[in-house]
Amino acid sequence: MIPITTPEVENYLYSLASPYDEQVLLEMEEYGHANRFPIIDRIVGALIHLLALSINAKKIFELGSGFGYSAYWFSKAVGAEGKVWCTDGSSKNKVKAQEYLKRVDLWGRIDYQVGEAVNFLKMEKGPFDIIYNDIDKGDYPQAWEEAKRKIR
Repeated sequence: MIPITTPEVENYLYSLASPYDEQVLLEMEEYGHANRFPIIDRIVGALIHLLALSINAKKIFELGSGFGYSAYWFSKAVGAEGKVWCTDGSSKNKVKAQEYLKRVDLWGRIDYQVGEAVNFLKMEKGPFDIIYNDIDKGDYPQAWEEAKRKIR
């Protein structure tokens, strides 16, 4: 793979993405890598946080939340008055997300449901400021059809 930036640019970007809850993020990243659980990179996390802030997002729906890594970034952005709806097929992932996000006082902004993500989106009224799609690729068409009706 050919890098598209220099090491200096990468180091600068990582320095911008580090003033967060470093210990919990490191543990979440370690857990993801150790368990071969794909998560967004720290730089991508900082980017989605910034993008959510830039539109003043208060209602975010995640299709496929895993153990809460992206929910961490979104819940920081929505603030105490906002809410992030999380969905995942595994109750173990919900427990793990709760463990991490409680430690950084973000769990109160989360509504985490276990089961079929698109079904939960169908049940919610909306509109949502962001609908983040990270489910199995084969379910994207159905997710898109539902999401386009629920996005602001």
